[in-house]
Amino acid sequence: QALSALIDALIARPDVRADQVYLAGLSAGASMAAVVALRYPGKIAAVGLHSGVVIGAGHTPREGLRAMQHGSSADPAVLLDAAGAMPGGPKMPAIILHGMDDDAVHPV
Repeated sequence: QALSALIDALIARPDVRADQVYLAGLSAGASMAAVVALRYPGKIAAVGLHSGVVIGAGHTPREGLRAMQHGSSADPAVLLDAAGAMPGGPKMPAIILHGMDDDAVHPV
């Protein structure tokens, strides 16, 4: 909610176009960017994600570390629900980057 409020404050400025708010993140920031884009699709024009952890795959530091190291085989609808997002939302342009040899964040 804090990031949604920040976006609202930014788009209230006369020098910001409300329909051109783009969000990007790296690693844990990519996961946060994905959650914000999924929860507030009407506020985000496009999203860029680089080497992000699977959203909804961990709710504790231990679970998050496990998701980073091993990825997740959970149903995507379950992961979206765990992240507080609804499946089947509006389409959004996205670029997702992740190296297959990434030894810090599992690519799946």
